[in-house]
Amino acid sequence: MTSQTIPTRKCRGFRAGAKAVLLAAAMLCSQAASADPAIAGQILQLAKLDYQQFDMYYQQGKLYAQIGQVQNAQQYFLSARLQATMISMDLLNLRAENVDTLHEGQCNDCNKQEIAIQYNSVASLNATVLDTYMSMLVQSPTSQQLLVQAEMKRIELNMSMLQLEQAMLAAQ
Repeated sequence: MTSQTIPTRKCRGFRAGAKAVLLAAAMLCSQAASADPAIAGQILQLAKLDYQQFDMYYQQGKLYAQIGQVQNAQQYFLSARLQATMISMDLLNLRAENVDTLHEGQCNDCNKQEIAIQYNSVASLNATVLDTYMSMLVQSPTSQQLLVQAEMKRIELNMSMLQLEQAMLAAQ
């Protein structure tokens, strides 16, 4: 057994475990929405925490990529990808809550609730694209083009999540 096969097996085991955790989390999060603005606020806070964790992993991966430590960069980009997936799931759950809040009339300003739903959709799209960029950075962590594109999408996700939060607050 060479030293090359050990990291590969560890990586496969980590990926399989991560997939199992993500599947379990998706199943837990797939409950019916409650149309409760307070629950939507909690889900938004979870998404923000997941974003902070994503950002920490992403920034660390970027630093390692810039100094040429490819394996370390790959590990951090993989962790960032898992967090981006979690953000995507959070935002899907949040959208369901926001839609139910709108349909049940639990908003003070339903026009602003519709705007929140639109920002939620934009944020979800940004998170999904960012997840894809992280996947590509795991494969090519030193690609300057990918790093620039991921950085732009990270900024867009951050902005869309801020706009979503502001719209949700305005709707309540």
